[in-house]
Amino acid sequence: MVAEAPLLVLTVLLVFCRIGTCLMVLPGFGSARVPARVRLFLALAATLALTPGLSPTLRPVILSAGEAGMLDLILVEIGIGLLIGTVGRLLLGALQMMMTVANSMIGIATMPGMPVEDEEAVPPLVSLAALFATLLLFVLDLHLEILKGLWASYAAVPVGGGFAGDRALDWLGLRLGEASVAALQVTSPFLVYGILVNLGTGLINKIMPALPVFFIVQPLVMIGGILMMASTLAVAILLYMDVFGVWLQFG
Repeated sequence: MVAEAPLLVLTVLLVFCRIGTCLMVLPGFGSARVPARVRLFLALAATLALTPGLSPTLRPVILSAGEAGMLDLILVEIGIGLLIGTVGRLLLGALQMMMTVANSMIGIATMPGMPVEDEEAVPPLVSLAALFATLLLFVLDLHLEILKGLWASYAAVPVGGGFAGDRALDWLGLRLGEASVAALQVTSPFLVYGILVNLGTGLINKIMPALPVFFIVQPLVMIGGILMMASTLAVAILLYMDVFGVWLQFG
């Protein structure tokens, strides 16, 4: 019993290094609006829930590593959890980046917005998109898929297998490219709208140089952009969350 206690503690610690690090970075769980103590308790709860099933696999690795190799195992597990969480954060970051561009296209980029995932103020469309995405993460039960994905990560990247930096960078770049393409597709109506409006405004300004085009057209541009946002934003965020769900299911 005395020998089992340190082994159990090390097993829980090793699971917490991957799961806790990942949940601290992932959208929703790692939001700046969630207190750090709550995030810590969620990470501990997920760790204690998954440890019994992972314990038979982890115990031989811990025993073979010994005291000298335990630090290496901890650092590798922290790196793997940070990598998984960073990909989830980049999926939301790509959407926020393209929504910032969409704000400029419809003329409301200078309006202040309330931050949702971060602590700094962002444009209103970015705040709204981040709020919808975070809300749907829990409404669509994707937070459960996160736990399933973390469980499956131990089969894809076993403990004690080391950290393949080149493969990790390739995987990170591939996921970032997919997120950027999905964000571009979601925000494409706003981009096309902004380009057409700017071309039309420039043409009117060339035809009638004395006309104060900016003061006349800008309110109409904002009204049209807000109407487009009201009619397309919900569908766009749902499509983007499908991409997020596919990543959680298939990596």
